[in-house]
Amino acid sequence: MRIIKILFCFLFSLMMIPSISLAMDDPDENTWLAALINKLNKQIDKVGYATNNKALRAYNDALNYGPGHSKTTALSLDDKSKKVIKKIIPRMMAGRVILQKIVESNNPDHPDLRAMLKAKKDMPGFFSECDDAILLGLLNWKRNTHKRELQDYEDYVETQNSQASLLMTPKIEGKKNELEVSVSDLKRLALKQYNWWNPYEIVAGTLNYLSKHYFFPIDHLTNTDSRDLCTGMLYFNPVHPKHNIDPELTLNPDKEWHRWLVRKVIDRENIFLGKLYYNLVNNKPKQVMQLSRPKVETPNSTIPVGIFSQVTDSLSSGFLSFTIEKEINNIPDDPKVLEERLKQEEARKKAEEENAKTKAAEEQEKQRKLAEEQRVKDEITQRLVEKVAAARVASEKKEKEENEHFQNLLSSGDTPTIPTKPLPQLPAKPAAKQLDSPQQP
Repeated sequence: MRIIKILFCFLFSLMMIPSISLAMDDPDENTWLAALINKLNKQIDKVGYATNNKALRAYNDALNYGPGHSKTTALSLDDKSKKVIKKIIPRMMAGRVILQKIVESNNPDHPDLRAMLKAKKDMPGFFSECDDAILLGLLNWKRNTHKRELQDYEDYVETQNSQASLLMTPKIEGKKNELEVSVSDLKRLALKQYNWWNPYEIVAGTLNYLSKHYFFPIDHLTNTDSRDLCTGMLYFNPVHPKHNIDPELTLNPDKEWHRWLVRKVIDRENIFLGKLYYNLVNNKPKQVMQLSRPKVETPNSTIPVGIFSQVTDSLSSGFLSFTIEKEINNIPDDPKVLEERLKQEEARKKAEEENAKTKAAEEQEKQRKLAEEQRVKDEITQRLVEKVAAARVASEKKEKEENEHFQNLLSSGDTPTIPTKPLPQLPAKPAAKQLDSPQQP
């Protein structure tokens, strides 16, 4: 008995470690007191924690890391990226706990069901295919339950189209062999439990818990039981093509094996999310690659595709794209070296921007000077044109006046004298000197 108590305390402490580590999901919560308060708030209002506006913002930020998104950003594991990871994944885990709580409550009118349906409408990529099967299965269960209640009233008349609706799931014979996992095998896996009164079973259960949570979680997610459980869970979606093959595939929380099936699938989803959270934050590309949706599914080794969601695809693909780019560009793993390189790159870009601004200012000043010189030249040219025009006008006016004066002289009969310029006077030649006659004595 003492050994059982020791094992119980040990398992309880192990169960609390992941919860405490995920409690500080906000970088602002840098103290254990803040983390504890945040943890209490989550426990008090799990629905609000998983579906409020803060969750919606984190959801939209996470989708931005996915390829092909209109605002795709690199998941570089900086403070902002880690903050998004630490906000969205714990909320996804809380959302799955709420789904499990609704199933185990066996209450078709559970108040949290409406909140989860609204979250599905606002954040469709928040849920995986297995979650959709649980959520829509619950909605179908609620409708069928109320329909049976209405049949108790005398004035209720069943319509002819009701059999074809999702509210009724007609039994189809002869197609059970089409299921990849038979209903009997699915039921056996769901109800498979360890006998905690048997010492060997206790050891086996303890090893199984340690293995799936700490030592070999990825192997646990990829084993045959996990694949069969998740594949079978998909059949409970009312819109699944194989949903109507067997009436046992209609979710009914009244059945114990349905409750255990949901519990085991959600347990695997939370293990997947917890490991993805840890490996993303701690920069482990190999493990993230193993936890990513494969391009080509290999049934013997991959995680069941029903566990993946649009958010997890965006986070993992964004991280792997950043890792590939880091390898190509030789980005260092040391955060200090990376920070220093980023600072240098930022300083280089800033210097280039300053040089560009200086060159732009110099070019602007050069253009201003050229424009000023052209303006001065245009003014000088305009003044010359005006002077030439004025001189031409004055010359034409003078010529006109002389012509008018000449015409007036002709009309008066006077012979006009054409003014002539006096001929230039030539200089007179000097007189020749007379020879003196010799004086007579």
